[in-house]
Amino acid sequence: MLGKLFIFEGGEGAGKTTLIKNLSSVLTEKGYSIVTTREPGGTPYAEEVREALIKKRANHDDYPTPRSQLLGFYSARFDHIEKVIVPALREGKVVLCDRFELTSYAYQVHSLGPELHELFMVLHAGVCELLREFSPTYIVCELDPETGVRRALSRDDNNTSFDEKNMDFHYKANEGRKEAQKHIDPCFTFATIDASRSPEEMMEKSLTIMNLG
Repeated sequence: MLGKLFIFEGGEGAGKTTLIKNLSSVLTEKGYSIVTTREPGGTPYAEEVREALIKKRANHDDYPTPRSQLLGFYSARFDHIEKVIVPALREGKVVLCDRFELTSYAYQVHSLGPELHELFMVLHAGVCELLREFSPTYIVCELDPETGVRRALSRDDNNTSFDEKNMDFHYKANEGRKEAQKHIDPCFTFATIDASRSPEEMMEKSLTIMNLG
């Protein structure tokens, strides 16, 4: 029996990481075999790409271009899918992934490089070839961007270059996540939850959506 892939998306500070941690704990107690992972990341190579692409840089000109970012993230994504996600799904495991293609479209395409839409669609088709049979589900954590960024900047961990973009960028990225859903292949399904709710409420809503029994 094939496993299930659930992808958690949302803006900075939307509580995805906490939600995945809580779901992993509850589902493990219920007897499910859980794999938690993130994008970009999930494999040694993908984590190296992540570090290079999201770290803060002293000079604006030192950041990779939107096209370079998009291709870099997809290079990491294909490594992640082929080495971690697909093998886990074939073993019947439940995979909980923090971010995926909605973020790529929202940031690199909608917010930074609209001319990259066609490139995104080509790369997305490659993702669909690998994941179509598993019918993945997106759970989108919706939260006002200003609230989310305020949360993100108050964390103790190291903020990324994206956390410190101006608010116009974050509002545009929020629009981009919604726009991306119009272009994602129907093999992916979508559900939304209110990320202004408590972590417990977010978890209960997610469990209802996941419908794992």
